[in-house]
This record gives sequence, C-alpha cells and structure tokens, in this order.
Amino acid sequence: MLALLFTIAATAATPLHTGIPVEGIEGLSAPIFQTSSTGWWSQIPRGTVQVYVGPGDAEAISWMEKMKEKMVKYRPTFNEEYVAQSGVNEAFGDGVGLLIVRDQNIAFMVRHDGQAQVWAQSIHGSIVDIPVPPLSPATIERDGAEWTVGHPDQVVHLSFHGGQTAPSPQLRFSTLPNYLVIWDGWGRAVTTQLMTPDQRDAATPIP
Repeated sequence: MLALLFTIAATAATPLHTGIPVEGIEGLSAPIFQTSSTGWWSQIPRGTVQVYVGPGDAEAISWMEKMKEKMVKYRPTFNEEYVAQSGVNEAFGDGVGLLIVRDQNIAFMVRHDGQAQVWAQSIHGSIVDIPVPPLSPATIERDGAEWTVGHPDQVVHLSFHGGQTAPSPQLRFSTLPNYLVIWDGWGRAVTTQLMTPDQRDAATPIP
C-alpha cells in the first residue's frame, strides 16, 4: 500500500495524455464501450485489448491494479524489459499472452495467444497528446413530461442505465435513467449521475 501511495504521489504532477483513439488503430475492431470506470475494449486477431483513459494517474493506477487482480491466475509479474524499452511507467505480464501497461493516466491490457507485446507497442504508440479541454458531462433537462439530453459535440457514444425512453427520433426520457455515460473519440468517458424523486441517493454504475 505504501508503494502504491508513493507511486501516486510521484506521478501527480506529470502532464496528462489526451487519450487513445477509439477508431483507426490498425487491427482493432469497432470499440465496445463499458463504463467510465472500466474503459472500452476491442477485439484483435487472436486476442482482445482493454483500454482505460483516466482523469489522472491515480485512477489509471487503480484500474491497473484491478486488472492485475483479475488476471491473478496468470501471475503477472513486473516486466522490466518492456518498461525499459517503451518508457512506460509500469508493465506487468510476460508479453506473450498478457501485458498490462500504464503510461501516466492511460492504462491498457492486452490478452493474446502469443504476441501481447507487439499489440501493446501498437496501442502505446497510438497515445495522443493534444491540447483539448476536459470532456464536459452530459446534461438532462425537463421538457414538459419528458427529459431531453444534451452533450458536447465531440461525443461519439452515449449509454444509459435504467429509465424509460420516450417515442421520439431524438433521445428523450419519460422516466429518468440512473446515469448517463458519454465518450469522445480519444476514449475519455464521463458519467452523469441522476436521481429520480423516489431515490435517496444517485444510482451507482454496475461495473
């Protein structure tokens, strides 16, 4: 635990990466979006890639630790060779069937039947650093008996949990959802928690 806290403190002042494009990386299938805390994933030939773009290093560290726990049966030990070669902050796994990598606020996991490191290099090489503002959350406003959703123009995907959609060519709700999640093209995600009148607390996203 002390080592984890030291790592977080040591990286707190490092500039953030913008993200990793959800489309356009050779070999990756169309993205499958999950939640703002779990990231998005994609299929690759003979394997899968899961990507998380965090708002800070601490969140990426936490995500990486969860992936290590998830893959514990494969015993993902520290991969010093890959770290030295790529310049990432941390990497775990043999680089053959598994590699879990963190570079500042971005973390990703590659599972493959023999070339995890090759795909990790491709993913890491796709990291984008451009001066764009943080992604603003989706908004929801009441319009008569229904609710309308607003979001920034750069959003490429929106999902929600719960609620009831209204018959309309645009996304409208007759009953509020528990939460909304939006994604931009760099893989950044933001959750908007909502509360219906009969709820004491906002719903918690299901991982």
